[in-house]
Order: sequence, then structure tokens, then C-alpha cells
Amino acid sequence: MNSSNIVMAQLNGGLGNQMFQYANGLAIANRNQAPLGLDTSILQRETSRPFLLHHLNISAKVSSIEEINRLITFTGSSFQALPEKSRQKILPYYRRRIVRERSFGFDSNIFRVRPPVYLAGYWQSEKYFTEIAGFLRKEFTLTEPLNETTRALSIEIGQYESVSIHIRRGDYVTNPVHNQYHGICSLEYYHLAVEILAKDLRQPKFFVFSDDVDWCKQHLKLDYPMGFVAHNGSDRSHEDLWLMSQCQRHIIANSSFSWWGAWLCSYPEKRVIAPIRWFNDPSIDTNDLIPTSWVRI
Repeated sequence: MNSSNIVMAQLNGGLGNQMFQYANGLAIANRNQAPLGLDTSILQRETSRPFLLHHLNISAKVSSIEEINRLITFTGSSFQALPEKSRQKILPYYRRRIVRERSFGFDSNIFRVRPPVYLAGYWQSEKYFTEIAGFLRKEFTLTEPLNETTRALSIEIGQYESVSIHIRRGDYVTNPVHNQYHGICSLEYYHLAVEILAKDLRQPKFFVFSDDVDWCKQHLKLDYPMGFVAHNGSDRSHEDLWLMSQCQRHIIANSSFSWWGAWLCSYPEKRVIAPIRWFNDPSIDTNDLIPTSWVRI
């Protein structure tokens, strides 16, 4: 892959984060008619967060260490006697070889980025990739056959006015750092969201997705039919994501995973409810994270 005209996206985090990073990189590559490469080196070091995009029909390829180093290692001089590394520091950040996300909110300067470029950040807003949304939906389809339980459950989902509920616990509860930073959505949030959606439905069924299904069965009590999705382990989380997208309506957690489950839903009259509080820190601006057609409570 030619490093002189490449867009390379650093991948980090779980499936939802990897999808945001890929989407932003693909949009920039498409805008500049350049190839997209993927740096998975962080995922290779952190075995708890493996590379998961290979379960999707992505067109980009994983870059080699040699390709990554050619892009981000500065050698020689290209501005008279001034070394390239020093020249990079005086350029506007969006013109640098390495472009790092500056804040959580959408940054329109991303449209001024030109290859060769290495992208480091999370880029969690659909505004980064609106112009390729249709193409991205095709890339984010599954490459592998569904297992029998997933196929059966998808048929059941199609028989109801289906609502996905995502309850993220896991490291949001057990990891003190993640708990302090993210926090978890309250049961009050879920009950309010359920009532908002249920009042306009005649035959709803709520399908609960969680990394702690046992907790959900004990604590989430609804006056409507419920189903708990518990057959896929972490190695088949892409099937849970696909099942979410098959539901007509969505109650998401403060999680990029269910964000994508809702975003990928193609139901014409879909409704999505998202939490107002995405992080414990209220100073983090999340206005660009949630699409304008979704409801925040």
C-alpha cells in the first residue's frame, strides 16, 4: 500500500468504537480517493479488545507494521533544512501527518484533512460520515452465516413491534476507572423509555441485550412481554449487534455498541431513545453524538 497517499485509522476499544474509527477513516479516504489502512497494533497488545471488524464486509485492509512505520516515522528533511518532524509541528493540526482528535464533539476541520494521514481518536458522531452512510451500511453487514439461535430469534423479532433494550454493565461496573468515567444508565431511565415507546405500540415485545443478562432478569421488570438475548458470547457480539438492528425501536445505553445497533436499523418508522447523560462528567459535550431524530431523556 502506497504510504504517500494513504488514510490510516488507528483502531482501539470494542466493536462499536472500531466502527466509529473505521467510518471516519473511510469517509476521509473516499473524499480524497485514497486507500484506507487499519492500524490494529493496540488491539494486538490489549487482548481483551480484539480486532472485530473482520466479521463485517469492510473493504479496507489491516496495515502491516512496515506500512504504519513508513507513515508515522519522520526521516530526512523536506522543508529546506528543517526536519519533517519540526515542520509538522508548525502546520495546522488538520494538515499534519498524524491527526489526533482534539475533543469529543464533532470537528468540521476533519473535512480539510488530506492524505497521507494517520487518524487517532474515537470520532463518535455520524457527522463525520454522513455522505457515505449508504455505502457504510453495506460495509457493516455480516460476512458469516448466522447461528441457528440468532436466525430463530430474528424471526421472532419480526413478529412483534420489537424494541431493543441495551443494558451495559461489565467493566462499567467492575472497573473503578470506567465506572467513574462512564457510569451506568439507571433503571428509572429504562422504565421511562419503555413507557414512552409502549404508549404508541399495540403489540410490543422488548428484547434485552446485555453483558450481564442475569442481573437484568433479576432487576428489570416490565409489564410487557420480554425476551433476553443471552446465547452469543463476546466472540459473537457482531450477531447481537445485527439482532439489535433488526428491531423496530431502540432504547440504547451510554454505549457505542447499541448506538450502532440503532443506527443500522433500516425500519422506516424507527424510534431511538438515548440517555442524556453519556458520561459522568457533564462538561463533556455530547450534542454531536446523538442524531437529531433520536430522543434523549
